[in-house]
Amino acid sequence: MPLKKGVLYMRSMSRLLLSALGVVFVLGGIFLAAIFFDLIGDVGTSLQFLDGNPLCLLLAIIVILLGTVLLTVGLRKGAEEESGSITQFTSLGELRISFKAIESMVLRSARRVKGIRETRTRIMSTEQGLVIFIKVKVLPDLELPPLIEELQKKIQEYVQNDCGTSVAEVKVLVENIALDQSISQK
Repeated sequence: MPLKKGVLYMRSMSRLLLSALGVVFVLGGIFLAAIFFDLIGDVGTSLQFLDGNPLCLLLAIIVILLGTVLLTVGLRKGAEEESGSITQFTSLGELRISFKAIESMVLRSARRVKGIRETRTRIMSTEQGLVIFIKVKVLPDLELPPLIEELQKKIQEYVQNDCGTSVAEVKVLVENIALDQSISQK
């Protein structure tokens, strides 16, 4: 089951909402502190009891702290992005696949391409799908464009079929040419 586009949208909207709520709380706390310290002129009869009241200062501090927490949570990256995983929702619940597991899949599919030796991978999640960065060493005397195209196709197909998520790009860096054909794959 592919990663739903709405998941990334909701995650972004949730963070935006938390950030906006955090700003409102911080501003509200500053307003309460201004009332306590009598920095605002006549506040009217409904808020007059807060003027100089120590509970007003305590409430201002609590509201500012709560706003700061909401703002911090809203501005930081989501837990899935920090931990390096993708999240999918099935009819029975949530499925999370770590980037480490996806990297293992990439390495496994790269080993199936003749001429590819040592590999290192890195995964990044975007709204269009996964972006897979792979550094490889290849055997000498091989035509690189068709070899790399085959590698990209195999990685994309393997990850999409096994993970059920789209792969936006497979970016390959040929880091070096393997001098010895007996080098073991990593």
